[in-house]
Amino acid sequence: IKEIFLPEENIIEQHFRTEALTNERLRELIIAAAILLLVGGLLINVYFLSNEYTESAPGLINAFKWIISLFLLLTARSFIVRKIIQKRLETGKELPHVLSYINAFFEVSVPSIAIIILSLNIEPIAALVSPVLLIYFLFIILSSLELDPRLSFFTGAVAAVEYILIS
Repeated sequence: IKEIFLPEENIIEQHFRTEALTNERLRELIIAAAILLLVGGLLINVYFLSNEYTESAPGLINAFKWIISLFLLLTARSFIVRKIIQKRLETGKELPHVLSYINAFFEVSVPSIAIIILSLNIEPIAALVSPVLLIYFLFIILSSLELDPRLSFFTGAVAAVEYILIS
């Protein structure tokens, strides 16, 4: 009944905010699922590598263990953010816009940290072209679900700057 007396602009604005929060919640679920798949793959690699290459690749196994811990931290953060967003949706409040930029910076920094961990334990060139590099694209693409082109540009720019600095 309240919506009947609100101007049409407010209704559209409120619907847009709700849709943006719903998309953000979906984005966090996709991130958590993708990272958990990566962790599963890394655990399998660690298991097989530790059985076959313990003497020749101890640095790689150590790096994988640190990266798995980092990814599990990111997954836990994603589930916490989903809960916060759900509470915001239920109360009708929106997230502060600054938090989206802080969140994007944190997410894009995770692959950078993983590349640094790898480069400390294996050849730095191999770390720079490792599959971890592809995680940048996941975060850049998923930033479009925020429905804010400036945030997508910010995410891509941070990823590029961090990768160039690591290189």
